[in-house]
Amino acid sequence: MACLHLFWYLKGSQDYCLTYHAFNNHSIVAYRNAYWGNCTDIRRLVSGYLISFKRFLVFRKARKKPTVSLPTSKVEYKSLCDVTSKLLWLWEWFKECSLSDMDSPTPVNEDDQGFTNMANGNININGSHMKHVDIQLHFVKESIKNLDIELKYTLISDMLAEFLTKSACRSSLCKALNALGFLGIQVRGDVRIGRSTD
Repeated sequence: MACLHLFWYLKGSQDYCLTYHAFNNHSIVAYRNAYWGNCTDIRRLVSGYLISFKRFLVFRKARKKPTVSLPTSKVEYKSLCDVTSKLLWLWEWFKECSLSDMDSPTPVNEDDQGFTNMANGNININGSHMKHVDIQLHFVKESIKNLDIELKYTLISDMLAEFLTKSACRSSLCKALNALGFLGIQVRGDVRIGRSTD
C-alpha cells in the first residue's frame, strides 16, 4: 500500500518545481505539528515541522514515532526541541554568513492551543507526569525567554505543516505548497510555463 501511495505522490507532483525569489525581508518562520493516533492500524504518533526562509522551504521533517505512546506531551516537546535546535543552528549559520539583520524572535507556529500555553508558561506543569520532558522543557523555555523563538498559536487552516502529519485535501495542500514556493508548471511542447497551483 505504501508503494502505491508513493506512485500516486510521484504522479501528482511531476508538474511542480521549487522556486526562489528575491525578497527584501530576512524572516525565518517555522511551523510545527503533531498528530496522535493518526493510523488506525498501529496508532502511532506522527510529528513534523517546516522551516522557511524568505517564504521558501529550507528544512522539513516528518517522523512517525517507532512505538505507540500514551502521553503526547513528550513527543510534542521533543518535536519542538528539534525545531528550536534547528532554528538556533540556522541563526548561527546566518551570522557566519553576515546575515545578522534577521527578524528576532523567530515565530514557531503551533496549532495546539493548550500546548502553546504550556510551553509559554501560562499553565503550571510541575506534576510528576511531566518529569520526562523536563530537560527539553527548560531548553525550549530558555529559548523563548532569550527571544530566540516565539511560540504562536496558529489556526489549523493556516498551518502549513498540517500535510506532514495528516491526510490533506487538494485545496489545503495547494495552499501550503504555494506558500512554500512550490510552483505548478505546464508543459507545452518544449516550453514550461509557470502557473499557480490554486
